[in-house]
Amino acid sequence: MKSLLTLILLTSSFAYGQTTSFFTINRTAISTTGGGVPGGVETTILDSLENQANAELSNIEPGNYLKYSADSTIVSGKSTGSDYANNFSYFIVGAGLGLGVNLGPNSLSDLLSGDTEADDANGAGLQTSLMAGVNLAGVLPDAMKWGKDKWWGADRFSVFFNFFKYEMDQSDLTADALSIGMKIRWLAMAPRSIVGLGLLKWEGLHVHTGFEKSSLELSATDTLNVTATDSGFTGSYTSTVTANVDVDTFSIPLEISSAIQVLYLFTFYGGLGLDLNAGDASGNGNAPGTITVASGGNSGTYEVQASLGQEQEPESMFQRYFAGLQFNIWKGKLYFQYDRVIGENTHGVGLGFRVAI
Repeated sequence: MKSLLTLILLTSSFAYGQTTSFFTINRTAISTTGGGVPGGVETTILDSLENQANAELSNIEPGNYLKYSADSTIVSGKSTGSDYANNFSYFIVGAGLGLGVNLGPNSLSDLLSGDTEADDANGAGLQTSLMAGVNLAGVLPDAMKWGKDKWWGADRFSVFFNFFKYEMDQSDLTADALSIGMKIRWLAMAPRSIVGLGLLKWEGLHVHTGFEKSSLELSATDTLNVTATDSGFTGSYTSTVTANVDVDTFSIPLEISSAIQVLYLFTFYGGLGLDLNAGDASGNGNAPGTITVASGGNSGTYEVQASLGQEQEPESMFQRYFAGLQFNIWKGKLYFQYDRVIGENTHGVGLGFRVAI
C-alpha cells in the first residue's frame, strides 16, 4: 500500500502546511453495545489503528499535498519543451523526462545522501514529452523571411513544440496524463568561436517564452489491513482504500540562457526564468466502512474517513535558475538539467536525448 501512495506522491505532488493525516477515525462512536468501550481503551486502540494505517499510506499530509504538487509539476516540464544548448541550422527533435519535487524542510543534499527519502517530500511532479523545433532561417523560403540582418529578423528565431499523452488502466491504478507546449526562442547575441575547431565556443545569448500545459488524473486502490488490541478489546479494519488526484497546470515562462561548448564534446548551459502560473490540483480519498472495537458483549463502532485535502492552486509566479550539461555525439545530444525555484524548496531535474541538424 505504501508503494501505491508513494507513486501518487511522486507523480502528482502538492504540499503547503497542514498536518492532517490521510486516514482518520471519528472518535465518537456511531453505535455501542453493552457498556461500550472504556475511554482509555478506545483511545489506545483507535490511535494505534490510525497510526498503522497512515504508516501504510506514507503519512501523506493532505493540506500540504496539493499546492506543491502543482508547483512541482510545473517545474518538472521546464527541461522538456525547449532547447538551451544548441544553435541548430534546420531542426531539432528529441524526447525528455522531467521530475519536480518539493523537499519541505529537507535539503537536496539530504535527499542525495540518503538522509531523507522520497516519501518525505512535500510534493512531486512528473512530465514526459516529445519535442520538435525548427530554425526559421533554415526552413522558411527567402520570400517569407522578414527583417534580414535585423535584430528582430526571422533568422534570429526558433520555434519549438512539445507533446505527450499516455493512458494506463490496471486493476489497482489508472492514469491519464497530457503535456503540451509551444516555445519561441530569440537569439539576442550571436554565438562566437573563442578557440577554433569547436574547442571553445560561446553559443550566444537567447531569450525564451511560450506556454506549457500539463494535466494528470490518477486513481489508485489497494487493500488496507490493520489490527490493534488492548485490555481484551480488539479492533480491526480491512478494506479497499482509494486515492484520486487531478492536477491541471498552465505556465508562461520568460527565460534568458547562454551556453559554452568545450572540446566539442561538452556543452555547459544555464539561465534565469520567471514563470507566470495558473491551474489547480484536487484530491480525494475513500476508505469505506467502519471499525468495530469489541470484547464479549461490549463494543463500539466508529466511522472512518480518508482525505487528500481541498482544491489548491500553484504559486502564481516564481523565479527560477537552471543549469545543464550536454554531451555532444555528432548530431546526437544527451542532456541533464537542474532547475531550482528561488525562495521555495522546489527542485527539478530533467534528462533527455535530442538530434540537431
